[in-house]
Amino acid sequence: QLLYGAADDMWALLIRIAEGVVIGGKSKVYYPDGFPSLLKPVIEGCLERDPAQRFPSVTAVIQELRNLLRELPDERQRDSKKKTIIPASTAIDKTEPVPSIDPSITKEVVLSAERAVNEWGYNVERGLGRVRGHAVFLAAPRADMVAAGTFPDANIFPKLVTVIDLTKVKDPRKLVEDWQQYFWPILKRVRQGLLTSLHKVIYDANTSTLLLFTEYIDEPRFGDRIAELDLHIDGALALGFLVCKQVAALHEHGMAHHNITPNALLFKGAAATRMVMPAMIGLVEPSMEPPAMAEDCRALAGMILQWLRPNRVASLHIRIKPMFEALRSKLSTWAFDQSQATPGIDELNRLLSDALALVDFNFSVLRDSGGDLQEYTLLLISLRLYHLLWPSTPVSARSSSSQLKRAP
Repeated sequence: QLLYGAADDMWALLIRIAEGVVIGGKSKVYYPDGFPSLLKPVIEGCLERDPAQRFPSVTAVIQELRNLLRELPDERQRDSKKKTIIPASTAIDKTEPVPSIDPSITKEVVLSAERAVNEWGYNVERGLGRVRGHAVFLAAPRADMVAAGTFPDANIFPKLVTVIDLTKVKDPRKLVEDWQQYFWPILKRVRQGLLTSLHKVIYDANTSTLLLFTEYIDEPRFGDRIAELDLHIDGALALGFLVCKQVAALHEHGMAHHNITPNALLFKGAAATRMVMPAMIGLVEPSMEPPAMAEDCRALAGMILQWLRPNRVASLHIRIKPMFEALRSKLSTWAFDQSQATPGIDELNRLLSDALALVDFNFSVLRDSGGDLQEYTLLLISLRLYHLLWPSTPVSARSSSSQLKRAP
């Protein structure tokens, strides 16, 4: 007998693991891109807190899955039950040149990347540009290895691969050791749902490259778009608060992001719920040095200053407008005045938290009562940003604005 109803042993284990993930039909489950939509109601029916809407037994779940099996998409016939075949569209024709949107990614750079990633079970599909001078590619699992069941990973979704040419790095041995001993272990400890997952880090001795595999996101948006938008004060502060929280998780372990720019701020959108999930990506050459952490804080202050539009501050109530003018002045000093002491990440986050509490009563109450500030700021960001970043997406019946119960 569980808190929310009787269940057999396997069912009890499932509910214990995921209790409260789906409440009254409102789901917090985030699926990877390309996940079969037919399976979503089954999964959410398993995780539903309300017994009236939950599957009554494991047997009922199995029966429902059997009924759906014939309807699941299958691009081609499998040769055996033990063989997994990915759609032919994900394979790459090796006779065709790999396209690139960055002219600096030459044929030689592409061939070098292909040699490196092919050894580890991937094919390069196209070049995407550079991060801190290092080429970034979209890579997909090799179809032959997946079909033969020899692909070395259960995750067969495409990946972004940052290829660091160690022959062009000042101290390649130190960089590899830092990634193996410090950066990668820290990132695994602080990994959150908000952060784009760094899937794995591989040193390829044959090509003298360090390969950083990151989960690929369809239709991403980047922070450089925010500077062009007339963002609400509360949305700008909520975004700054959440991004600072992510960077603070690194700083707590003595690690600086060391590449905070608008282009390193990625937004993933969930069309079904109209949610926006921000993440500071671009972790290519992090640092364990205090000056790099100070540089993170300066970069964050400058970025948030851009989001706090002067016209929005001017329209605030006369009682709080001077406080926000002082906030913009302080952020400007922190970002650009090298003679002033740079604040720590906690001080910057506290400043943003105090400012957001002035303009958002719900945030103020949650902060004072120890509520979930991360979840609330995500909802607030989604309310203010989703329709601006994905304007052509139709409004879902289950929108973030209804969850917030706030007027735009």
